[in-house]
Amino acid sequence: MSPEQSSSLRVLLIDSSAVAVKQIEQTIKSIVSCELKTCDSFREAVESITQNPPQIIITEWTIGTVTADKLLRALQSHEQLKKIGVIVTTTSRNPEIVRQAMRYGAGGFLTKPVVPAELDEALKNLLEAPPPKPVQVVTESRSDIRTRIREIEKLAPMPKAFQNLLEAMRDPRSSAGDLSEIIKKDQALTAKILKIVNSAYYGFYRKIGNVQHAIVILGFAEIKNITLAACIIQAYEGSGSPLFNVEKFWKHSLAAAFIARSLSTLKPEFNSEDAFSIGL
Repeated sequence: MSPEQSSSLRVLLIDSSAVAVKQIEQTIKSIVSCELKTCDSFREAVESITQNPPQIIITEWTIGTVTADKLLRALQSHEQLKKIGVIVTTTSRNPEIVRQAMRYGAGGFLTKPVVPAELDEALKNLLEAPPPKPVQVVTESRSDIRTRIREIEKLAPMPKAFQNLLEAMRDPRSSAGDLSEIIKKDQALTAKILKIVNSAYYGFYRKIGNVQHAIVILGFAEIKNITLAACIIQAYEGSGSPLFNVEKFWKHSLAAAFIARSLSTLKPEFNSEDAFSIGL
């Protein structure tokens, strides 16, 4: 491998075996000069990749409780990360594993213990591969954005609990107990509502332990907003992408909603609750 290819090469080695890490590390250093980082878990690997993307990833097929195809799919879904070259290692050359690895974008496949000549060849193949086409960034005007928004036919449907809640709130005979019974039928939704109610934003001096108590204290309109927030974040959970942080997305969405409602008070003609929903 030429000095030009290896001078600034960043390599991430993912392997849960200390023995394998040492052997592969020694093998890499014997054939190429590079900045090498190692990790032994899928979560640590994702954090390392997002913070400082490597040029090459050498990963064992089984990473803790997951397999490397999950990592490969995550890389392929990200425009800037799909250019990273990936070499998969395993103790046995199972044809099905090889097919899966190649199907999801692996650029090389090696069996352990890794042979220096084979690793050198795999690195050469990845580094000499043609670079991906540059991504064309299109800047849209405000009118373009408004046009695209008008073309959206529908949003993802809200959970049944939220629809039932809105119907109950339209009924002047509905009580806090009625709303509470609707919400409690969705355990995940109940947990998220209580988490939001007990957050630092509201700052209650003692913990609110049930939804009915929260409704009495906050009122119907506020509970509707909190339920909407909880439903939206519930819809995004389980998206399957390790590069999508649901917790940060939730905090950002809530912050936008609360700020939008605060700003709406500057204009008397604006409905603060509508502003909350729009911000969310």
